[in-house]
Amino acid sequence: NDGKQGFGILSTYSNRFFKDERLKDEINSNALMYGVDGWTFLDQEKVWVITGWLAGSYIKGTEQRITDIQQNSIHYFQRPDAENINVDTNATSLSGFAGRFYINKQKGNFFVNSAFGFIQPEFDVNDIGFMWRSNAINSHVGAGYKWTEPGKIFRYAQLSAAYFRNYDYAYNLNGEGIFNFGYFEFLNYYSVDWSLRYSPETLNLFKTRGGPMTVSPEDYGGSFWINSDGRKTFSAGAGSYFGMSKEDKSLGFDLSLNFKPVSNVSLSISPGFGRYISYAQWANADPIEDASATQTFGKRYIFATMDQTSFSAGVRLNWTFSPKLSLQLYMQPLITAGKYYDYKELAKAKSFEFNNFENDQISYDEENEEYILSYDKNDLSKIHTFGKPDFNFKSLRGNAVLRWEYQPGSVFYFVWTQSRSDYENMGKFEFENSTRRLFDTISDNIFMIKFTYWLHY
Repeated sequence: NDGKQGFGILSTYSNRFFKDERLKDEINSNALMYGVDGWTFLDQEKVWVITGWLAGSYIKGTEQRITDIQQNSIHYFQRPDAENINVDTNATSLSGFAGRFYINKQKGNFFVNSAFGFIQPEFDVNDIGFMWRSNAINSHVGAGYKWTEPGKIFRYAQLSAAYFRNYDYAYNLNGEGIFNFGYFEFLNYYSVDWSLRYSPETLNLFKTRGGPMTVSPEDYGGSFWINSDGRKTFSAGAGSYFGMSKEDKSLGFDLSLNFKPVSNVSLSISPGFGRYISYAQWANADPIEDASATQTFGKRYIFATMDQTSFSAGVRLNWTFSPKLSLQLYMQPLITAGKYYDYKELAKAKSFEFNNFENDQISYDEENEEYILSYDKNDLSKIHTFGKPDFNFKSLRGNAVLRWEYQPGSVFYFVWTQSRSDYENMGKFEFENSTRRLFDTISDNIFMIKFTYWLHY
């Protein structure tokens, strides 16, 4: 109908036969996803459109496998305050539905983007797809205006705002916020863009890693970026972001340097530095079974203040030797370190209240490299041990792709990927030492040759 409507279907299916019986508890034996998507315009000019998708999933496995899936970080069926879900240890399958529907105005200076979506708690496609959460009902409404004709100051400008809300299937409000976005390009091709956000207090389903809900305090933040004229031989950009709440603080700076000495060669370097402080970070300690912890359903959940510093960069080289031969290089180093201190426990469910442990309640055993926690200050003989959560992680990932179109439509690729990483159980950020250790580690190298041949009829 002249493109006024569209309809699509997609399905993926896996079926496994296990020669090694041990794998049955680790991998699904069957997994099915089936879905449809499409759109329809609401007017002859194709200005307003409704689009969306709807999908179902079905997975099958042993009782142990399906129990593990119900308890993993995507589902957390074991939450003690969950009203609509619970772990079924006898289940050998899991099925659910998900979908998302949009209404957009996509022509003209004034634009609108709004949507409603849902993911049932039982929906799971990670066997042959990707998802990062379930048990969600989400909606947003956004609108904006853009100026496309050059004026006395701006060549192009855009302003927009949006509002969103998230619930789980028990109608607990676990996300809400407003956003503002802006982009201005000046007559000299310099540009600035920014974003601002604010979220009121909501509930958090994930902070206790399968335990009771907590409160996410009100939060605000934003970012700002400025770019020079990208048409020049040398161009640059710089930006910063920040976040602020009772729960955490973040501040970061990013830089982008771009060099195009000739039309067929470009080099870009994008370093970034960030600092993040969480006042209630999961301390990688197993919950402590304690019947006296009645405010947290018979378990104590351990948190700490985490101070994290990170450096990262992206280095990219594009070199086109001829229309048939080109080379792309990319490298991404990362150094991040986090220090944990001020250990505490969640005081009560559905709150952001914590009880700090006194100095005589917690100590570090250097020989066994573990913390010893006397979690009951009225009875210091009750102890719990857990590993040191401090970390210093660094990695370097890079790849090179040589592309040669040896005849029209037929392409030969030579690909080299290298990765290396190093981990230390300490939280101090040391740039020079981390860089040295990173290049001293043994790298993993993967070489791949791929070619395509175009069949001419």
